[in-house]
Amino acid sequence: MTSNPLNQYAEICRDVIKSSSAKLGKTFENILLEILLLYMAIQRRIYFTQMERYGTHCEQTFL
Repeated sequence: MTSNPLNQYAEICRDVIKSSSAKLGKTFENILLEILLLYMAIQRRIYFTQMERYGTHCEQTFL
């Protein structure tokens, strides 16, 4: 088991996505997981530019 709380949260989210009845593409699954992690990590109001700054994708990906 991972010790970092965000890694634990990511594993839980990944398990929930995998066990859902909807089949999601791998790219969409990775972006969804990144968005969920960014919502946990960024404090206060969240903008697309902040998501670009702290995430791995560009701002246009999150629109």
